[in-house]
Amino acid sequence: MIALALAGLVLSANPSSSPEKSSTSSTSSTSSSTSSTSAAGATSTVTLQEAGSASTPQGRTFGVGLQLGYPTSVTLKYMLRPDQGIVAGVGGFTGFDYTAGALSLHVDYVWHPNLLTQGDQYAVTWYIGAGGNIIVFGIPTTHIPLGFEYNYYPTNIWLGARVPFGVNVALKQLPFEVYAEAVPQLLVFPGIGFGVGAAIGGRAYF
Repeated sequence: MIALALAGLVLSANPSSSPEKSSTSSTSSTSSSTSSTSAAGATSTVTLQEAGSASTPQGRTFGVGLQLGYPTSVTLKYMLRPDQGIVAGVGGFTGFDYTAGALSLHVDYVWHPNLLTQGDQYAVTWYIGAGGNIIVFGIPTTHIPLGFEYNYYPTNIWLGARVPFGVNVALKQLPFEVYAEAVPQLLVFPGIGFGVGAAIGGRAYF
């Protein structure tokens, strides 16, 4: 009788311990799943850092340089804020007519919103801006955008609006930057037309 009673006690004790283990295992499994979901969410989130002073080499404010393309020009850049500034250029050629030489003057307000990437030696930002362009031809000329010819013979002075955007690489160890940009343009005088300029260049900062 005593042996039977002990056997009954052992059997009744085992079921109570089993649900406890199952509950613990279930809790562990739920925790693991939550962690995995959280980790996946963190991986999918990408936030770009504000450019700030990384917009120019060593956070300097005044640069002088040269760019090649349409237009090819000597450029000046002066930063009014760490990520915003004014760019001016004087040179030749234009995004409205690739075949005709011309005196080109432009002034843009540019903004570097975000830092794309950086290393010990460099910082890469992107920028966008808005500005104006004065083009002076030697003689009145025609404009042939995308194969359509427009005659603008009344004057050899053209006025346009510009929207430059591009990528800038500012060096950290040297006061120098290089950039590449595209410049959609709208001709507003003496007629209406559309053009696209593009250039690569560099600037030294002081």
